[in-house]
This record gives sequence, C-alpha cells and structure tokens, in this order.
Amino acid sequence: MRIISAAAVAGLMGVSILTTVPSQAADSDIKRVVVNGKKLNQAEAKVKQVVDGDTLRVDVQGDNSGPFYVRNSGINTMEKGQCHYKQATRQLKRLAGKKILLRYAGNSSKLNKSSGRIRKQMSAFTRKGKDLQNELVKRGLAFPYNFGTETLNSDLYLASAQLAAQQGRGLFDVDACGVGPQAEAQLDLVVNYDPGYKGRENLSKKFVRLVNNGPVAVNLGGWRLSTGRSHFAFPRRAVVPLGGEVVVRMGSGQNTATEFFWGGGRRELAVPGQSRYSGNGVYLIDPDGDARFWNFHPCAVDCTHPVMGKIKISVNYDPPGNPDPPNQETVSFLNTGDQRADLTYLVAEVRYSTYEFPKGSYLDPGETAVIRMGKGTQGRLDHYLGRSSKYLPGENVGGLIKLRDDRHVELACESWGRKSKC
Repeated sequence: MRIISAAAVAGLMGVSILTTVPSQAADSDIKRVVVNGKKLNQAEAKVKQVVDGDTLRVDVQGDNSGPFYVRNSGINTMEKGQCHYKQATRQLKRLAGKKILLRYAGNSSKLNKSSGRIRKQMSAFTRKGKDLQNELVKRGLAFPYNFGTETLNSDLYLASAQLAAQQGRGLFDVDACGVGPQAEAQLDLVVNYDPGYKGRENLSKKFVRLVNNGPVAVNLGGWRLSTGRSHFAFPRRAVVPLGGEVVVRMGSGQNTATEFFWGGGRRELAVPGQSRYSGNGVYLIDPDGDARFWNFHPCAVDCTHPVMGKIKISVNYDPPGNPDPPNQETVSFLNTGDQRADLTYLVAEVRYSTYEFPKGSYLDPGETAVIRMGKGTQGRLDHYLGRSSKYLPGENVGGLIKLRDDRHVELACESWGRKSKC
C-alpha cells in the first residue's frame, strides 16, 4: 500500500504546515512562506467574484494592480451547463468567504482563449490555511488536474479523489446526474502509463484499455474518457463487445472499431517519480455527466491485490559466457501461493524497460514464468523482452526488478548489488 506523507495527512485534515521566511519581494504585502516544505509566495486577497468551481476574481491587498482572475491550481471542475457545475461553484463560494490567501511558486499566467481573460495559476486557501482545492476534491466536486508548474499539494488531491471515489461522492456518485445508459455495464479501466524508456517519446504506447467484464456489450456513444485535464469523446458507434476490450491510445493515429487515438501531443499519463506530477486519475464519464468507472495511479486507497506476497522473483543477471543475444539472462516469477495467480496486464519493470503480461497469463501453484532478455516465440510461461545484447547489469552496478499492477502497486521485488535495494 502507498503511504501518504505527513504533509498529505495534514492536508486531508485541513491543515497546512507553514513557516514564514524573510521576504525578498518588492511588495511587503507579498510574503515568502514555506508550506509543507515548499517555498512559495503568499498574498492576502479579497474575493470579488466566484466565477465557477475553479476560477476566482480577486484583488490582492496593497499591490495597487486591481482585480484579476485566478485559476485554482491542481483541480478541474465541470463547466457551465454540465452536471455538478452549480454544486462546485456554490461550494467554493461558501468556503472562500470574503478573503482568502493565495499561494504560488511563480508568476504563471495563461490566456483563456474562450473568454479572452488572462488568468494566474495559484492555489487558494482560507485565512486559517484550509486548502480550498482539496475541499472540493474531497467532496467529489473536482478532478485532480496536472497543472503547469504550480504543483502544490497535487499528490494530496490525487489521494483525496480516491477517497471521494471510494465513498461515491459528487462526480463519483454513479447516478447523481440521473440513471445513465446501461446501468448493468461492468468495465475495468487498465492504464499503461509507462511503456519503458524506449516508448516514452511515443505517445501511442501509452494507453487506456477498457475491458468488458459485464453481461452485455457497452455502447460508448456519448461517453467521455477524461484525465481531469482533457477529454476524449467516443464516436457514436463505439462499442466494447461482450467479453472484449477497446484501447484508447495517447497521440494520433487511425481509429478502428477497437482502437482509438486521443489526439494531440499532451503527455496525459504521468509516470510517478519521473516528472513534476505525482500521477493521474482516468475517468469514464457517461452522457449524463457521472463518472461510472475510474482508475488512479499511484494508488493511495485500498491498494491490495490477490497476488501480493504470492510471487517470488529470481534473476539470472550474469549467466556463464556472457551470451549475446541475451536469452540466458532471465527474470523468473514463481507462484508460491496455493491458488492460481492471474498475471493478466501486470507489469514487470526490468531496468529501464517494462513488460506487460498479455491477457490470459497465469501461474498455477508452483509454476514459474520466465522473461528472457532476448527475442523468441512467446508462450504462456515463456516471455521475451526483445533486447539484442546483454541487458542486466552485474553485481558491481546492481539492479532492481519489480512486478506491479496498473495502479503502481508493488506486488513483488528483487534486487542485487550494493547500489540497488527493494
């Protein structure tokens, strides 16, 4: 299970850990503060208008620049005319009151093309330090939103959204906006956010898989797939067949009946620990505006898995003769449990590469699956990483192998050498 930091726990309780440092700003009304270990600017502002659930019009006291628009960092709420818009707007107005604190790392401004307004990206807090963004996320009225350089509390918002989803609040109340189509639908969202170092520049290797585990085919016409930051609208005739699946890939390509492309160049699916963003939520929203199915990575709530603690990893990183091609370099996965272990879509992290076990992969008790570093013909117990030369480092460098699910939950780990530890 992922452990939430002390700062995140404090945030969930509505508390910020704050200290003041000597101001370097020209305006004495703007202070330099440290919030949960991050150096930020802080200013007190009057609330002139609550535009919607994630936008305010404010006037910073003492700067003589007049009112301006603030886009609340780290969250995204529904737009005017959409379900949950009014609830989010009312809630922000009630929580903000007449005066708030604004905190921001830099002078991050953006032109809103639809309104023509310049908006500054900042985080809004009550005068007692309660995080207004987190209050909306906790109530299920906002999705976490990977947002420019203003990333204060982004990991907290991701954890709070998972609690809201578990509790069925707001956007995660599956019939809050009305009983949507195909109430009997049962879909799993499986997210491949890290295709390994060779695939990270190829957006199409990042994808969301919709797996139909229910009793009927699901017509996706009018449904949207969202990361909180942007949305993919399914074409009218898109269907997840009974017992089947469809894939939505990042980047551009030619749509088919079972494969769709999000389009554009945004890197929607963050790799935890490899960017300024801590992770992502992915949400399947029905035509009424309710999130019906979702997936979060990294997991912060209910992070169990049936194979956790049941798989033992062994690594042969230095076979005799240093063979080339490297099929004697192997990573083995032994089922030490007393039940069949389903490996379908689990991911092995092998040095800088990742390997996703295909659909139908499993291990009966006592069975071992092997990933060879070279190339060959795949079988149920035989897998190949596709390398052309020796890949696993020796004892002097060391290495780390992990087995995880698509929520970034570690299921098994093995390391070697002095420089690598599980």
